[in-house]
Amino acid sequence: MEFKKSVLALGVLTVLSGCGSSDDDKKTTPVDNVAVTSDIKGVASKGTFINAPVYFYKYVDGAAVRLTEEELGAASTMTDENGQYSAKVKVDGLVKVEIGISQDISSPTYMICDAPAGCGQNAKGEAIGFGEQINMTVKDPTFTLTSLISAAKNEGDVENTANITPLTHFATALAEQRGNVSAESVSKAQSEIADTFGLIGALNELVPAKVEDQASLVDDDESDNLRYALINAGIAQALFVGSEGNVGDMSARLNSAITDLVAADGAFLVSRDNDDDAEFELTLEDILKGAEQATQQIIVLIKKDPVLAKNLSRIADFELLVTKLNNDLAKKKKDAGEDGRSKGTETDVTEGDAVAKAAAMVKDIRVFANLFDVADTSGKEVQTQGEEFVQLVEDAGTMVEEQAESFKLLADVSEALAVIDSLRRAGEITINTVDLKNYLALPGATGTATLDEDGLTFNVQATAGNESLSAKAAVTSNEANTEYTLKVDGIIENDAAKFTLNEGTQVSVTLNKAVTADELKSDTFDLEAHGIEAVKGALNLELTLAQKKTDEVTNPVSFSGQLSAELVPVIEESLENDLYTMNWQPRDSAIYYRIRQEVNILPKMLYLGGDFSSEQGNRVSANLTVNIENAEGFEAAGFSYFGEKVTDVASFKYTSENVALITHKDNSTKEYKLVSNGEDGTVVYQMNTAEYNFTGWLTEFEGLHYKISRTVNTGEDPAEVTNWIRRLVYSDYMYVDQYAPVTGEIESFNNGVITLKDGSVSNVNELSWTNNLRSHSLAELREFIGTVESVAEVTDLHSFLNEPEFKLRNSNVIEGQGHVRIEMPDSKSAVGETVTLNGRYVSKETDANYVVTVNSAGTQTVATLGNVTNTYTMAKDEKDGFVYSEETLIQNNYRRAYKVEFTALENLSAGTPYFYTTSYEYEYLGDDTGNTQPPVPELPPGEIIGQYVLPVINNDVKSYELYDIHSVSFDGVKFVDTNGERVDPLDYAYFHSNAQTLDDAVNSIHYGSFSLTSEYPAIEGFIADGRNNSSIYLEGKGRFDFWVDNKYTNDAGEETTYASSVTPGSTVNIPTYFKNPEDTFELEDENNFLDISAALNVDVVLGDYAVDLTLSGQRTELEQGKLELDIKYIIPGSDAQRSFMVEYDTKTESLSAKNTEGVSLVLVDKGEISDEDADAGVEVEIGKIMVGEEVAATILKRDSIVLIKYTDGVIESL
Repeated sequence: MEFKKSVLALGVLTVLSGCGSSDDDKKTTPVDNVAVTSDIKGVASKGTFINAPVYFYKYVDGAAVRLTEEELGAASTMTDENGQYSAKVKVDGLVKVEIGISQDISSPTYMICDAPAGCGQNAKGEAIGFGEQINMTVKDPTFTLTSLISAAKNEGDVENTANITPLTHFATALAEQRGNVSAESVSKAQSEIADTFGLIGALNELVPAKVEDQASLVDDDESDNLRYALINAGIAQALFVGSEGNVGDMSARLNSAITDLVAADGAFLVSRDNDDDAEFELTLEDILKGAEQATQQIIVLIKKDPVLAKNLSRIADFELLVTKLNNDLAKKKKDAGEDGRSKGTETDVTEGDAVAKAAAMVKDIRVFANLFDVADTSGKEVQTQGEEFVQLVEDAGTMVEEQAESFKLLADVSEALAVIDSLRRAGEITINTVDLKNYLALPGATGTATLDEDGLTFNVQATAGNESLSAKAAVTSNEANTEYTLKVDGIIENDAAKFTLNEGTQVSVTLNKAVTADELKSDTFDLEAHGIEAVKGALNLELTLAQKKTDEVTNPVSFSGQLSAELVPVIEESLENDLYTMNWQPRDSAIYYRIRQEVNILPKMLYLGGDFSSEQGNRVSANLTVNIENAEGFEAAGFSYFGEKVTDVASFKYTSENVALITHKDNSTKEYKLVSNGEDGTVVYQMNTAEYNFTGWLTEFEGLHYKISRTVNTGEDPAEVTNWIRRLVYSDYMYVDQYAPVTGEIESFNNGVITLKDGSVSNVNELSWTNNLRSHSLAELREFIGTVESVAEVTDLHSFLNEPEFKLRNSNVIEGQGHVRIEMPDSKSAVGETVTLNGRYVSKETDANYVVTVNSAGTQTVATLGNVTNTYTMAKDEKDGFVYSEETLIQNNYRRAYKVEFTALENLSAGTPYFYTTSYEYEYLGDDTGNTQPPVPELPPGEIIGQYVLPVINNDVKSYELYDIHSVSFDGVKFVDTNGERVDPLDYAYFHSNAQTLDDAVNSIHYGSFSLTSEYPAIEGFIADGRNNSSIYLEGKGRFDFWVDNKYTNDAGEETTYASSVTPGSTVNIPTYFKNPEDTFELEDENNFLDISAALNVDVVLGDYAVDLTLSGQRTELEQGKLELDIKYIIPGSDAQRSFMVEYDTKTESLSAKNTEGVSLVLVDKGEISDEDADAGVEVEIGKIMVGEEVAATILKRDSIVLIKYTDGVIESL
């Protein structure tokens, strides 16, 4: 079964596309005019109402009249602990159900508080929190809620459900205000209210979830029930926030909202921005923001529960709801009328039974498929407009992607202006016109910023490549100098587009600490050098982005709208090595690589809303909200080998203020001691172990960094030790590391003079310096040799150890783990306090040795490192023929083999001839290639296929003639031509050479660096290969070197080489040396990824149809997620709309659809349909259409035809 997919998720519907009936006949159910007994049940929720009296009314001449005792049969006229009630009523027509408040103070009515900020205070003055009970008898004794239902007689499985909520209360008031209350007017009012809040289904039948019961929320997968409850919570939040807490406040506010709503004929005020008086207004913004806050609160409560927190899929549903609520609010703000209000659209109601409702949904799907040209059943005009819409969306996406660089120039200028403003405030800049070249990071960026006299606004002109910016900007900061806001309007332009920032655009950034004047007073201002980081930011752009018409862009697209985002930083890392020898050879050993950190920006919440249009008149209105739930504080997945974080690798303790002890896992220790800080211009420190004492001097002289390293091993005479002096100079456009030796015991190192304890002195300018390494980066050289940027900033041992050059300078090999660099602690601990240190892997123990094993016969050598296995095999036969092979196997990647075959043929009078051939094999083993081996191409005519070794006897002396064979094939036994006929090889031979012996013949043909006729070719082959290829690359790790000829002391105490130790029956561990680590850093992996949800709403007119599409999705795994497509369209010639929603899980490939009339479509798992049935044209069931619990139709598939078989016997194709 195949499913097509497209960028708009139309593929979730295409399985239901094709051609077929468009029967519009509707079935009606006759009205029973006889008074009947009806069961009515429901739940009262705003939160849950407990012990609330329930009243029932019928309508007489348009007025609600309470039912008599005779009309009200057996009933629970009070709600139970779950808010439920039930009753039997004898009434013809509509029934109004009302809950009130018990007036009996000894048996009060309680309501569960569902407002996330709480529900005021109780009689004792204590705060009533989320999920707690409110005594409504005391708090609001006149509170009421209502619902309307057209009761049906007790017959079969008929259930009359009248749930009572604020939304049903709104609908009741609206229907009554409009007059002539009827089933139709009630349905219209309820569907308008439901549409306002994005609910699918009948308001009085949907059951709001119990927000106070997190376990039930996790178990219940009905998204509309959850949304319903959270909308209730948002209403509660709006009613309680700002209330003075007087008795009856909630009723008063709710009644005020009802009055406002009916006066506006069901239209809600969207935002308080449009509130024109001081009276309480219930706005959609208050409700949706309250619902979002309740959702966030529930997520926190679920995550705190160790059992509930395991249901990641359900948590993802809640997070997606947060995104959808934000996008809904943004859309309502954008679409609000001139009065600032928003009104839901009435839902078209299908008359008839379950089959009629199912057929109506099938028709909806057909209409949608036709609009977007999924099937060729609609008019060409509509098809074309659908195609133009899709093209407009694609063009708009291309434009935004291509013009993303414009934002970089804006961001670069924004940061530059913040720095310039900080310097101005510190008195470091006094001129009015500033050259931006020194402040812009983009390559080639230049420009000027002109300040007004007060320094509050800038006029900016900047360029970077073909980008240009002309803008007016104003920078402001808070009193603490930790938050900067840039307000800007202007134009960014390039050859392809014009980007206009309109008034109202602003960018803000919050720093981790204040920018003080003292910190700014340096030659250049460096945020990182001063420990200043941006911890969050915000972006609000009122913009117009317009493509320019070119030869390639014939129908340019423009966008006008708003882009806003809450921004947070995320740290990304990379491996860097910019060290070279003086002859420009890279220093590629792992010890030369350093981890670099870069702060990038993530949008915690992003909104894009506005109109896309093309020059040819196509237009689409769109709103996009992206939410990264875990963006703030997100820690990247990191490295998976070199640089991977490892915990608890050592312990650290200050034994005094400037002496610290590191204890490694093997209990070895290293003492750090700061002998002298940088106050006098020289830092002196020591590192002492049981094996050696190290002393280092760091200073600056004549603008150069100097370091002296002195290591005295245990037992050495200090006066005989050579000290190594290092310095960093600038030469030939590079920074160069130089070294020079000085022997003797050092007394001091000041002002470029080294004084020894014997009184002799050495001036550094008179030493014989040798160039060692060079680099483009001074910082990288400083870090490599172990010096600091500023000696004066080393005030104590803690500040010294936290210099970037020393943060990861310690390393140790941990048994069972590997080689680890130790990270110094970020914060200073108290003297005597022991803290645990973490670290970073350099390499792991599993890759420490290249393990070589030889079988007892010496015919096979197997060498393994990580997932790489090299196998060398020699198999001989009794006729002196053999097969030699070298195979490399990389697990889950590929197998590569080289084979030499020396085949004995049929005996001739002079002896046995042989045929020598070589071949190569390559087999893919990875998942992406389907584990297939590529075919070996046939050799073209004339190609040499091997060597024929012919024995000859001359003068009773046996020798061999060698020939190159061409233009024929060898089948393993004989030679054949292109027709398969046996041929004499000498008819297709070129003379090659002569050989006296068979061994000479083999050796003359084989051009390897070892002999195939030696005693142990499988061993010799390994050794030769190891000498020629002394590196192994392990994917995801890097390159490892080994040397088979290195010497070592074996178990017998003898000095030998590893090559000499590889003998039959031996196992030899050859040490590896880690070189060229692979940069394996990943922002995300399968266990740690950004929790992204998004909602995109698009409004477009196609032909006679006004279409409203909302595509939302939640990431559930690194490469998987859940999608929802909500489709609404206005029926031509009507004010009513049809709608349905499709849900799709990318992991399970499960697909379902539902609509407001209780119709649901579920497709079976594709795995339940056999390939044999699908291919044989067998009619297979692929799904069902349900109306409530009733099966209304079966979905069948026969070849490429999809059929709908209704339960009344009607069959139609799609």
